This record gives sequence, C-alpha cells and structure tokens, in this order.
Amino acid sequence: MTALAANNNVDAMPRGRNVYDLVGSAQVWAGSLVGIVAASGLMQAWADTATDIFVGIALENALEGAQIGNSPTRTVDVVPVNDEGFIKKNIPVASAAQTDVGKEVYCTTDNIEADCVLDAGATSRAIGRIIRWRSAADVDVEIYSAAEWSVRYIQATT
Repeated sequence: MTALAANNNVDAMPRGRNVYDLVGSAQVWAGSLVGIVAASGLMQAWADTATDIFVGIALENALEGAQIGNSPTRTVDVVPVNDEGFIKKNIPVASAAQTDVGKEVYCTTDNIEADCVLDAGATSRAIGRIIRWRSAADVDVEIYSAAEWSVRYIQATT
C-alpha cells in the first residue's frame, strides 16, 4: 500500500442542501415535505405511499414547467432540498401527550404544519420523532434525514 504524499481532490456532494429533479408538472412549496417516486427517481410533494422515498423539506418554491400565478415560484425542473435532517419546532401533532416524547411522527401529506399524527396506519412510514412536547398543538419533531429514513424503510424491504 502507498500512503498519500500530496493533496487528494475528492469530488463530493455536499450534505444538507441538494438539488433534485421534479416530476413533470409537480408543484413544490418552500417548507413542504418532499419525496422521490421510486419508479421514476423524480421528486414530488410528499405522500406517504409504499412507493415514495422520503427525502426532506423543500427550500424554495418550484413548479416544473409553469409559473404559479404571481408567486415567487421558479419555473424550473429542479428544487433544492434539505435532506440532512432537522428539527421542526412548534408544530401540531394530533393527540400527542407528554408521554409520547420519543415516539415516531407520521405525515400523510407534504403539509408538516397540519397533517402530523402519531400513527397513520399499518402501511405508513414515520418522518421523524417527537423530541419535545408542550401541548398537542406545540411539539418539536426531529425530522429524519434522507439517509436515516432510507435505512429504516428501504433496507427493511429488500
């Protein structure tokens, strides 16, 4: 073996903010949860289905191929996403209690501000876990990174 004797430039993809291609005509809002459609490898608004792969939260508004009214939405086919994981504070989680700290949270749509629950059914897949509770309307959730989510769900099915 030969040890390095000079700098080794490595092409590396930065973690935390990556850009993903959107599904045709997909609309994604800044702050919405997003996922990849397994069959196409393209990004869309999160829907907790057996074929979507959770990635993270969109950092900008985007609509593939068209403008959304007068909004500051970019007319592009890619969207930057925080896929490293993060803590989302002060969100409502239906029926959450102090004893639910540490339990997983599910979101059936891309709207983390309105659609988080403790259990969304047998086929649902969690997007994070409760780390702080103040009331059912005021919960802090640690959102899984794309890597954490993949380890939890993709490896379990292969």
